[in-house]
Amino acid sequence: MITRRPALLLFAALVSAGGASWADSGRASAASQGAPAVCHVTHPNGDEPGKHGRGAISVNIGEKATFVATDGPEPGLKGTMLAQHNRDGTVYAKLLWLRTKRAYGRFRITGLELTKPSLHVRPDVDPHLLESPYVPSDIVFPRPGCYRITARAGRGRLRFVIKVEDHTAAAQRPSASSESGRRQ
Repeated sequence: MITRRPALLLFAALVSAGGASWADSGRASAASQGAPAVCHVTHPNGDEPGKHGRGAISVNIGEKATFVATDGPEPGLKGTMLAQHNRDGTVYAKLLWLRTKRAYGRFRITGLELTKPSLHVRPDVDPHLLESPYVPSDIVFPRPGCYRITARAGRGRLRFVIKVEDHTAAAQRPSASSESGRRQ
């Protein structure tokens, strides 16, 4: 009969020798940059590629459930949704929601960043579209990250998790405050 003690002793030896810090080093560096180590995005479940939602509300979130702000064509963006980098560091995206009559009425969108729940998205929806099956919306994300978005209208609700990335040159430049800190 094999006992589990040798494995436990090996684990304890790795931890005391710094093995745990080596294993966590990738997560620590990602967390220190303000981005989640892993963003568990929602995989689209609709009847078309990239479409999510089978009930009263649906939306196209792309096959990878990722919004990317970019300066131009980049390899590997297939399946993502395009977004725009704003001067203040926020990321702007447009979504077209589809709904059935069960979800007619005032359309509300909420969203928060999962790594820092105090950061909320700023949605903009036309309040006069009470009985339209198509609801265009603008969403401003406070910064790149992992967000849970919820849409509600009538008796319908749709919730999903998406990732927002900013690949623009403006996002890669250090801010003026961090540059002045280096010069001193």
